[in-house]
Amino acid sequence: MGERGLVFRNVLVRVHESFNLELHMDTDEANAAGLKNNDKVRILI
Repeated sequence: MGERGLVFRNVLVRVHESFNLELHMDTDEANAAGLKNNDKVRILI
């Protein structure tokens, strides 16, 4: 979605009740999507 939308496949998700809901990606991926620190994204499963 959006002007520079991306789809990531084969993503590892770690789940535990004490974990925060966060997404971390490397600089190349963030630049490809046009993202900056603290941007909001939509996670679809």
